[in-house]
Amino acid sequence: MGTGQTVTHMVWRYLADDRQRWIVDLSTKHGSPSAGEESVSGGALSVTFDYQSIFVRVARDLKVNFTEDNQNRMALGIRF
Repeated sequence: MGTGQTVTHMVWRYLADDRQRWIVDLSTKHGSPSAGEESVSGGALSVTFDYQSIFVRVARDLKVNFTEDNQNRMALGIRF
């Protein structure tokens, strides 16, 4: 017996110019955290802005890791 975990993403990318990019990732998920546990359903949305090699991402994830927990995230980083 498995977890039945399925995640589906829809991603939109927009290149504003040669230095700037927007990425929107919308996803849905369903399944159980471990075999035999109750199934959960949730979704997530993340928005990322890239400027040259620097990025900022904000995300909202419902039922993170197929648990009952919801999570907000913010990330700042460098792509290399």
